[in-house]
Amino acid sequence: MSASGNRTNHPIALPTDLDTRGGATREEIAAAASTLRDGGLVAFPTETVYGLGADASNPVAVARIFAAKGRPADHPLIVHLASADLLDAWAVRVPDVARRVAERFWPGPLTLVLHRHPDVPLAVTGGQDTVGVRVPSHPVAHALLTAFGGGVAAPSANRFGRVSPTTRERVVAELGDRVDLVLEGGACEVGLESTILDLTGERPRLLRPGGIGAAALAEVLADAPTRTVVGGPRTPGRLASHYAPTTPVRVVEAAVLPEAVRAAHAAGMRVAVLTADGDVARTDADAVVTMPSSADAYARELYARLAGVDALGCDVALVRRPPASAGWEAVHDRLGRSEGVDPHAPRGLVVVARPGDAGACADEALRAGVVLLSAWVGDAPPRVLTAPDGARPLHLGEPEPCGPGALIRLDASDENLGIPVAAVELVDALVATGVAGRLAPRPSTDGDPLAAALAHAELATLAGRHPDVVA
Repeated sequence: MSASGNRTNHPIALPTDLDTRGGATREEIAAAASTLRDGGLVAFPTETVYGLGADASNPVAVARIFAAKGRPADHPLIVHLASADLLDAWAVRVPDVARRVAERFWPGPLTLVLHRHPDVPLAVTGGQDTVGVRVPSHPVAHALLTAFGGGVAAPSANRFGRVSPTTRERVVAELGDRVDLVLEGGACEVGLESTILDLTGERPRLLRPGGIGAAALAEVLADAPTRTVVGGPRTPGRLASHYAPTTPVRVVEAAVLPEAVRAAHAAGMRVAVLTADGDVARTDADAVVTMPSSADAYARELYARLAGVDALGCDVALVRRPPASAGWEAVHDRLGRSEGVDPHAPRGLVVVARPGDAGACADEALRAGVVLLSAWVGDAPPRVLTAPDGARPLHLGEPEPCGPGALIRLDASDENLGIPVAAVELVDALVATGVAGRLAPRPSTDGDPLAAALAHAELATLAGRHPDVVA
């Protein structure tokens, strides 16, 4: 591929009866394709979110994307193509399974990570030997890619780490004159970034959940892809802190939400609540943002609602944790990253169970994808139940007697890092009542009134449910 990219592009004339469903006109798309050929930046709609595009074969143009977004140079970009017929120009050693998956899900919200073609600029791949490619289904995106005739590198059209835009208006508000042209395409149909599937190893790996679920992929792959928590190629959207509004976001359980609002108010904070539950919404929150109840609609509206939180004048946005059932994986992923926590990394958690219930709690935790788990009752030694995907079980040492209940402990690392403050507060309460010994060093909440408020809210809620266990 040439430095300018123009010699390898093969533009195709657009039909005179082009249908963009009320989006950009034929003339606007032709102007956008010309802007790309000249090394400019074009924001355009896809079915997932709006993308900020540049000629993927032009390293100078690609560098403008990183400058406009404030994006780290080692953070790879996805190459968007008009058709799967162009795949071999961007990837080599493409496995048969990739072609089967592409035939099933392209055009659509799925990115395939494959081995990079030697001519693909390293600026696109973040210096890696892998490249992410996809064929979007939005009619404006398809028309632009067809008119351009080559690959367009495009992350989401927002400043790095912020909420991805799902309307043209949000793109303009985010990037302003940092982009040369913004195409209209209406509100995005999916609303969350594409699923990313890595096909460079022996087994398919799901690097980011999105509009195509693991169950649908398994129908083509003959097996569900492995969910990668650590390792694998660097890909967009895998940083712990991402997709975040300016207002701090915290995801809380429904049972804790009313107490969390009261605790935040006691700390002098104005509180916005995002919830799909009408009963929970009747809290004393300063603002309530009602979310859809279905997974698809929730995903479609999530970014727009998060972006709107900043206009409410609140100090914190408390999000009622959505259902843990199938179909909600991408929503949980984005919510976790919006609060600065990788939702797929092992996280500390403490659960109190009645005698005889520890096994059921453990089974439920394993179904939820917990990586490290030990459980014990009375004087019995800890029982390491499972360490999926090669994770190392953590040696917890000999537990103290647990008295009337069982304590299930999930840990994040050998250094006991990443344990939520609320969990450590709960351990302190259990120690005080003789239910268990201290299991971890206590991180300080000094200087973080929000963390302290939520920790005490969780503890107070638990105490109300289990007065015989927690004083």
